[in-house]
Parts: sequence; structure tokens; C-alpha cells
Amino acid sequence: MSNAVRFTVFKGAIPSQFAEWIPAELRSLSGEQLPSTVLALGAYHLGVPAGLAAAVLSGYGTPTARLLGVAVAPSLRRQGVGSKLIAELERRLRTIGITFLSAEYLEDLSLRSEQADFLLVCGFAEPQAGIHAATGPLSLAKKLPWVGSLVLPRSFSIQPFHTLTPEERELLRSGEDNWYPSILNPLAGESGIDAQRSLVVRRKDQLAGWLTVEAFSQDTLLFKTMFVREEHQRLGRGVALLAEMLRRAAGDSSYREGIFFVEADNAPMLTFLERHVYPLGLRREILWKTVKSI
Repeated sequence: MSNAVRFTVFKGAIPSQFAEWIPAELRSLSGEQLPSTVLALGAYHLGVPAGLAAAVLSGYGTPTARLLGVAVAPSLRRQGVGSKLIAELERRLRTIGITFLSAEYLEDLSLRSEQADFLLVCGFAEPQAGIHAATGPLSLAKKLPWVGSLVLPRSFSIQPFHTLTPEERELLRSGEDNWYPSILNPLAGESGIDAQRSLVVRRKDQLAGWLTVEAFSQDTLLFKTMFVREEHQRLGRGVALLAEMLRRAAGDSSYREGIFFVEADNAPMLTFLERHVYPLGLRREILWKTVKSI
């Protein structure tokens, strides 16, 4: 088998013969020039397309790349083609100074899966839970008693995200990793968020928090980031803000489903979801993360 497999780096567009294996993050570029930060590697078996692997460079001068995906033709699976693709991808990455390769994948709550087993065989570390994801119809929000009852006190006001003032934007920029964690920065990827549906909350005209959303797909709304200042958290203001967003989303005919992500180390939010949201039967997955030295 080894002598029958050949590899090619695609420097332009990924050929149409490999279209079914293009990773989700690259599908919008199908037939178009790949970014310079992407390394895409095709495998041929006896001259016929056999599989595809791709990685994206992390940038910012770090020697790390992230595996975007690896796929093998069904007739050639379990014959070592996938592991050979990974090995060749690593070899090519090393030539440009990359020393670590990370991987992420969505799977159910079970640690053991085919994806995990494959990555372990390829030398990756034991996968760790990174982000919990839940998906379900937005109409389910109407069945949650707290969504119908929780409201913010009258001293708080809620407006669309586009009402952020220049002064508030500067406050957010200077406050990152100071009074709020960088992972919840509402200005990161701002071009993708829905500035009309996303919300900012103020107390006595002072910025107190936000909840940003964006289109995840044509009929699914992604609940992206949510934060309220520490002095308001213990009083449940974040949950009240979430209730307000869910009421609006449930009455919005533009989207049928909602999806949200929670970091695995956010124990209070995960506990809240276990008690007050998950019993409705949402589809649950975990974004597992792993890395290896190459």
C-alpha cells in the first residue's frame, strides 16, 4: 500500500475530485484560491484521489498549526492511508517551522470515539473537553419558566449592540483580560455578529454586560458571547439577560434553531444548564481538543 500512495500539496484551489473531503471551514472556498495560511495535502492511490488532509497555521509567530480535517475514501479506510496523510502533513509543516499540531472535533459526551482513537494512533495526546455545545429549537425557550419570569430591574436598560458608543468601545478594548476575559471580547470577530439582534445592557448609563449572537447557518442562531460585570453576576443578572434574548429569539421567525457553546471550565454555567435547560432534550456535544509535538 505504501508504495501505491502519493501525496500532492495543493497550492491553488483544491481540485474538484477532492470536493467531498474538503473540511467544513474551507467549503466556502471550494474552487477558489486557498489562503496562504492553509496547507492542503491530497493523497492518490494508483493515480486515483484517495484522501485529503488540511491544516491552518495559527499565525502571530507561534509554531503551531491546527488540523482542519482528514478524510479517506471509504474503500481505503483502515489501511493506514489516514495516518500516512497525517505523517506527511506533519513532515511538510516541520519544513516551515511548525512544531505543534492541534486538533479539535465535535463528539457526544463519551470520550471514546473513532475520531479520538484515530488521533491517539497518530500520536496525539488524550483529548480533553474544551467546549460544551447544545443545539435545539428556539421554540423550546417558551417551555422554560425562568425565561418567562426573569427580567432585569428597572435600573438596567437593554439596547442593540450597534448602540455601543466610541467611549464604550474604548472601555472594552482597555478592559480585555482586566475586568472581563479575552475569550468573551464582543469586539472580536465583530464583522460576523448580528449587531441588531445582539444586546448590550447598561445600568445607570454605564456598560454592564452584553450578549452577542450571529448566524451559524441559514436557520440557526449562534449565541456567541455573554458577560455581565462581576458585581452583577451573583444577583443573576446574566441569567436575566439570557432570558431576554431567548424571549426575543423564540419570537423571531428568521431562525428556527439555536446553538450555544460553554467553556468546560465554566462550572457555574454548566451546572445551570444541567438543571434548567438540558432536561428539555437538547442535542449535546463536546468540542474535544488535543495536541501533539511534531
